[in-house]
Amino acid sequence: MYAPEGFELPHPLSSENHPPPELPKYLKHQVYDKPEVFSKVDEHAIQAVYSHFPEDSRWQLLPTPLTLSQFENLPLTKSQFFKCAIDFLEQHHGVVHTRDGRLRMTLGFWRPGGFTYKLQYLITSAGHPNPESLMANPADLRDQIPKTDIELKSFLLQETTRDRLNFYFRLPASGVYYLTIYAQELASLKVGRESTFRAACEYKIVCDAPAVDAQPYPTCHDANWGPAWPHVQHYALEPSHTDGVISVCKADWSPTVDQRNPPPMTIDVLFGKQRPEVNLLAKLHRNGVSDEYLDQYQRVSETVQETRFHVTLPEPGPQLEIDNRETVYGPGLTMEFVVRDLNDSPVELQDIRIHLYHG
Repeated sequence: MYAPEGFELPHPLSSENHPPPELPKYLKHQVYDKPEVFSKVDEHAIQAVYSHFPEDSRWQLLPTPLTLSQFENLPLTKSQFFKCAIDFLEQHHGVVHTRDGRLRMTLGFWRPGGFTYKLQYLITSAGHPNPESLMANPADLRDQIPKTDIELKSFLLQETTRDRLNFYFRLPASGVYYLTIYAQELASLKVGRESTFRAACEYKIVCDAPAVDAQPYPTCHDANWGPAWPHVQHYALEPSHTDGVISVCKADWSPTVDQRNPPPMTIDVLFGKQRPEVNLLAKLHRNGVSDEYLDQYQRVSETVQETRFHVTLPEPGPQLEIDNRETVYGPGLTMEFVVRDLNDSPVELQDIRIHLYHG
């Protein structure tokens, strides 16, 4: 690959040709069809540190350049990772380890988009004394738990906020798992139509032991939990909760001084509306409980400018601590919001969902 005549490598401390301080690892240029041509543009960026290891360390544009060994241990990235402007915030190594079968992973993104994932289990790692050393053969990867028909994706919760992609794991078996994260730009996501997601990056997860509370999350129609931002923008909604996990303090469920059971916990989830013709509907889901039974625990109030869902949590669930930093509660209730625009076809319903955990 050749640079055009007169092209100079910018000095790492240069501010004129260097990315802004909040994006110190981004080299702003685009590679066109002809490899010898470079052009600096604002709408595309390549994170050079994740895709290339240059002989001249100044090309890394990092205060402390990576060594070759550090570069080789980075997560596997594909072109979609850069196209969707994703960034590694916490897990900078391609191999990560659980603690008691639990793990939280966080990635960032600074361009609106949509995400999904695939989780597979390496069956040859079951009971292996050193599973991390095993090589992955595609024929040995499974989408389900060994000896069961439960999908592995049910043990992973993907939460998308405005600029963060969080994954909560509570894995059911020790061994090696492979996580593939798929992404798509917001401009390519059409409301009411199927979208194609492309692989962005991959991780190898080594699980030390099954999580003691490895119960599958309630099944929903979509991999993402929390407000679906393409739909939020399309329908001009303003959600009161921008995270997919709403935690309720377990202390609020303690018996009263006279040892009576506490009153049921309630939560209000609001959506401000700029388009009065948009209707919001809701369903509660919980594993082992019929949707019809749970209908009594939620009601909705509607105005021109706001939809309010009032949810009553009938009973607490066991506590789940993830990564010793986050405390959420399970098995939990899932609120699945269905957005319907009265101007759209009645069969084209779009989902916005928030996962409600109660303790």
